[in-house]
Amino acid sequence: MKIGDPTLALSEVDSTNLYAWRLLDEGKAKEGAVIKTALQSKGRGMGETTWESEAGLNLTFSVILKPDFLEPARQFLLTKAISLAICEAVKSITGLQRVYVKWPNDIYIENRKVAGILIETRIMGNRFEWAVAGIGLNVNQETFSRDIPNPVSLALATGHYHDLEKCLKKLCQSIENKYTLLQNNGASQLDEEYLNALYGFGQTIPFESKGKIFDAIIEGVTPYGKLVLTDSRRKQKEYDLKEVRFLY
Repeated sequence: MKIGDPTLALSEVDSTNLYAWRLLDEGKAKEGAVIKTALQSKGRGMGETTWESEAGLNLTFSVILKPDFLEPARQFLLTKAISLAICEAVKSITGLQRVYVKWPNDIYIENRKVAGILIETRIMGNRFEWAVAGIGLNVNQETFSRDIPNPVSLALATGHYHDLEKCLKKLCQSIENKYTLLQNNGASQLDEEYLNALYGFGQTIPFESKGKIFDAIIEGVTPYGKLVLTDSRRKQKEYDLKEVRFLY
């Protein structure tokens, strides 16, 4: 299996993830296929969030995977593999080292978001049937909506533009490497790498949960993907997605 073989290029589409699922439903896609587009009219992020991307300046694409070797209860390992792949590709492309995975799967350059990931899955019985990993990477965009709190692009971070096709090739290779590691019983290595790349790991950071603001230390992430925090009273608690948010 090779990530990016084939690669389908679209000038415009509602969402590369939605397009990928349509192909799968029609039996017209295989594992490793990549759908990319210059413009998404309904790009999506985690939950109900959207992904803003200026046409022709960034990478918006989806990767079709068939992780039937992975139990659904361990699906956060897939999130780790894809997140680490994007993180390492960004490091390789830019030469920058202060690149992190912000829980659960945003990619940051220092304190600013450069990429977002949306992984959707379909389960059959007790195994995954398919997974579609949608990825948005800010490459050459230099201005963003004021509604976006802390965006950055590769161009802004490095001071020069980057070739989109070369970036995509690097991303696909990195995803293939991490996905192969996951297939070959590399869970413990992915766990270690994820903690090493985790934004704010071991640091005291302000958070908000249920309207309350508090400082807490990021202790790690559970196997199910929950964020583990210890507050100023030394009380440890696990938080699911949307139960807590970082404050800047």
